[in-house]
Amino acid sequence: MEEQLRQAQKMEAIGTLVGGIAHDFNNILAGITGNVHLARVFAGDAEKSGAKLDRVEQLSFRAAGMIRQLLAFARKDMVRMQTIDVLAMVSELMARERMEIPRHIDLSFETGMVTGLYIEGDTSQLQQVLLNLVSNACAALEGVADPSIRVRTVLFAADDSFLQEHGNPAASEFVRISVSDNGCGMDEETMCHMFEPFFTTRGVGSGSGLGLSMVYGAVQMHGGVLDVESEPGKGSTFHIFLPRHSAQRQPRSFVPDTELKLGKGECILYVDDDASVLTVGCEVLRSLGYKVLSADDGLMAAELFRAHADEIDLVLMDVVMPVLDGWQTAEQILKLRPETRVMFATGYDHAEILQGQQRPAGSDVLIKPYSVVDLSQAIRLKLDN
Repeated sequence: MEEQLRQAQKMEAIGTLVGGIAHDFNNILAGITGNVHLARVFAGDAEKSGAKLDRVEQLSFRAAGMIRQLLAFARKDMVRMQTIDVLAMVSELMARERMEIPRHIDLSFETGMVTGLYIEGDTSQLQQVLLNLVSNACAALEGVADPSIRVRTVLFAADDSFLQEHGNPAASEFVRISVSDNGCGMDEETMCHMFEPFFTTRGVGSGSGLGLSMVYGAVQMHGGVLDVESEPGKGSTFHIFLPRHSAQRQPRSFVPDTELKLGKGECILYVDDDASVLTVGCEVLRSLGYKVLSADDGLMAAELFRAHADEIDLVLMDVVMPVLDGWQTAEQILKLRPETRVMFATGYDHAEILQGQQRPAGSDVLIKPYSVVDLSQAIRLKLDN
């Protein structure tokens, strides 16, 4: 009987997860298909059709962000720590979110300092933390008159009582990021369970229940502290405390390099076992100014390289393929010409890929999906070096 109860709870949790993910992905797919239709309608108007296609790209990367969130929850996402300018990170994210959230919600960003708020952290994880909190705040504002979300960053000096209350964290000086809403708030029962995986107060299919669990895990992973204030009918405030960093290293820039780097007629051997990815990839590479040879498995790639070794300037290939995988193919290619430049592109968990013992020294890995701009810059950097 106890085993049956555990199995029922497990299936209920899986059902909640699948329903929430299906809901979110279906929303993204609805946005993509709608914008593709509008791009066709506006085919004669370059500005309008271009705007719709830009939206398709944004939605595609939002879906990729959901996958990263699931990997982070499963602890399969590798943390990449770097010095981050918190004000720049939050400002850039809020600018994007203003275009995403419903227009009737007032979203504002306030800061108690102009400069000097640096932390050591994983940019994509921390951005996902803020996205989750803003998303939850939006859901809490349904039916509220004059709905608002406030995001604020300040420098916080912890006193002894704060440190003792939170298990004496190593740091005593923090950057505090607060996300507040004037929504429905939470009662004590909800607050007791809010960080549990799969717990959600939304209806079936309206959320995976992983958002706050991921927030809690990411903050812990960064050596930080999470505090929550909430009152039914008055709203909620989530305070994230992250250890302040002296920023001796150059902080990450949040001004994206959007320049498309074109080829100079070099030849690329492009390998992927997915026919649609291979076809589009070849077209993209040719549009960037490269000559392209293509193969749909590792064995064919190795044979093509033997026949055209003197022509090929770079090999770009998938990792998991039939017959010969990417590592094995690269090994054969590098035996023929050790100085060959090799890049891998994969949709698999990048923590496992980057730690793969078989990955050739000096090779680079691109994680799908990537933008054409990122691809063009990575290829150009590899060829020029």
